[in-house]
Parts: sequence; C-alpha cells; structure tokens
Amino acid sequence: RQKIIAFKNTVASGSFQVYYQPIVELSTRNVDHYEALARLDGGGVEDSPFELINFAENAGVIMDFDLAMCGRVMRFLEKVKDQERELRIAVNISGQSLETPIFLDKLIQLLGHFSPPRHWLQFEITESSTIHDLESANTFLGALREMGHQVCLDDFGAGAAALQYLRALEVDCVKIDGIYVKEAQASKKGQAFVRSIVSLCTDLGIDTVGEMIEDQPSADFLHQIGVRYGQGYLFGKPTKDIS
Repeated sequence: RQKIIAFKNTVASGSFQVYYQPIVELSTRNVDHYEALARLDGGGVEDSPFELINFAENAGVIMDFDLAMCGRVMRFLEKVKDQERELRIAVNISGQSLETPIFLDKLIQLLGHFSPPRHWLQFEITESSTIHDLESANTFLGALREMGHQVCLDDFGAGAAALQYLRALEVDCVKIDGIYVKEAQASKKGQAFVRSIVSLCTDLGIDTVGEMIEDQPSADFLHQIGVRYGQGYLFGKPTKDIS
C-alpha cells in the first residue's frame, strides 16, 4: 500500500523527467523520431525506472503513469509547434493500460486537445504486461491510427505472446527486442532469428526497428537484412535537450 501511495504521489507531483532517445533511418543515419523515456527525479540518463514501472503494472496503477507521460510529451510538442519546429516522438503505453476502459477514455480526451499534426505523436505498445482482450485492444489502436497516430509493437520477441500480438493487432511498426540484436552478432542462430522477424514483418507491410544498437557491425547487419530504423547508443543516448 505504501508503494502504491508513493507511486501515485510521484505521478501526481510530476516528480519525473522525460528523456528522448533518437531513432534513426539506417540507410541515411538521419533522425526519424525520438522515444520518450522516463527518469525519476534524482536519476540520470542510465537510471531507468524499470522496477517501479514493473511494480505499477503488478499493482494495477500503471495507467496513471502512462497518462502522465502522454500529457508531458503532448505539452512539449505543443511548445515545439509554437516554435515553428517539427518533431516526432513515440510514447510507451503498457498493454495493461490498453485493457483499462477509463484509460482509453482519458487518453482520447487528452488527444482531443492536441493541436500539432497527429503524426508527431506515436505510441509504442509494450509487452511487459499481457493483453488478454486483443480484439478490443486492436479496435482502440485502430482508432488511434485513424486519427493519424502511428502505433508500434515494442520489445518484439521478449514476451511469449509476440506472434499472437502481431497476428491480432494492426500496427505500423515492430521494434525488435535488443537481446536479439545482440545475439545476432554472437551466433548464426541469432542472425537467423532476426532475419525471420524482419522477413515476416516485410511480408505484412510493417516497418522494423532494431533496439540496443551499440556498434557498427550490428547496424550494418540490420540494414543489410532490411531493418528500416535503428535505436541505441551508437546513434545517441537519451537526453533532455533535443532542441
């Protein structure tokens, strides 16, 4: 109970920072968009609040944080628009939030006040919490896409239901989990696994992103097999300043 209260206080007080990590087009190395990543106050670029977010999912209160992150990024993009700049940012949404009707209603309400171009704001659906009602989730994601927001399936391969999600959910992009990007440099089996993901997504007309790219050989391999985008320290660490 104390942890839940502390978590809700953190969200309500806005005691977290938003860092942005670039996602580049592998063919040109130009930044395509950024992923918004939360860091708790007092933490640095390396200090991911994974344990806290995992606890929030287990306690059923992650939707509060997802809404707070969406609101923070949307306000930032409003400022970008006022400065006559253009920027695209992806925000994470827990699979658990997608199964919470009040979250869906509140997110739609938030988006009703969003004035920048819709494609500036993208959503990444994380696999850290299982989505049970895939039909309802897909209906909601379809509504987001019809509004003009792109939707990405995050951490693909990390969860047991990855293929089930890809079959049931209409998405624009799949982000290949970083562990498979690393394994592709360590073994032929790892390379074959990544190739199979990319081949499947290509056949489905879905773009792919490689995560945790830290060296040139990884980037070259992914580009060679048809991965369109890359994310990792090779291209840039998360930063608060993307002006």
